This record gives sequence, structure tokens and C-alpha cells, in this order.
Amino acid sequence: MIEDGPSRIVLSVAMQTAGMIVLSDLWDVGWHAYLHGEEIPILRANHALRGVVVSAGQSVVEFRYEPASFAWGLGLAGFAAIALLIWAAVALRGLRQRHGDGHGLVDAKEQEVVA
Repeated sequence: MIEDGPSRIVLSVAMQTAGMIVLSDLWDVGWHAYLHGEEIPILRANHALRGVVVSAGQSVVEFRYEPASFAWGLGLAGFAAIALLIWAAVALRGLRQRHGDGHGLVDAKEQEVVA
């Protein structure tokens, strides 16, 4: 085992024949497997565990937890940030048009009326 983290596991394996590597972690749709950097399918082993088929020889297998909900959340947060910036720019432009170069603002001295 090269690396064992909560969202990433990297294994170096030496297989005499092609076979399946099974991790005792639960299968979840958010997990993705990569063999030498190319994505490979993750199979359900024993109804609940995750496994991948690996050919004979030396291999590096990487499991990454990349749930779609995270990507959706990032996308929505980015959209909300852009919408907020657009709203702020429109609001600021409206304020400048109304009060522009000071014509819309009334100074207290200008309000004095001489009768």
C-alpha cells in the first residue's frame, strides 16, 4: 500500500496471473478506480465491497472518492458567486446612475431657502 487516505488509496501490486483485487471498504458509486492513470470499472464484490480486475504483472491501482454531489455542489456554488457578482455590479451601477457625480445628493447648505 503506497497511500491510504479517506478519499484516496494507492496500491502497488505484483500479480502472477490476472485476478481481482478486493478492498474491505464498502462499495459506493462515488469511488473511481485507475490503473496506470486510466479509469477502470469498479465491481461489487460479495455484494458490498469494491474490487477491480488487474492483469498479470506489476501495476499501480488508485482508488479516488469523487462523488458527483461534490461536483454539483462546486458548480452551484460557482454559479451563486457569479450571480452575486452580477447583482452587485447592477446594484452599484444603479446607485451611480441615481447619485452619479453628486447631482442626486443634496447638501444640507443647499436646502436652506432664503425667504
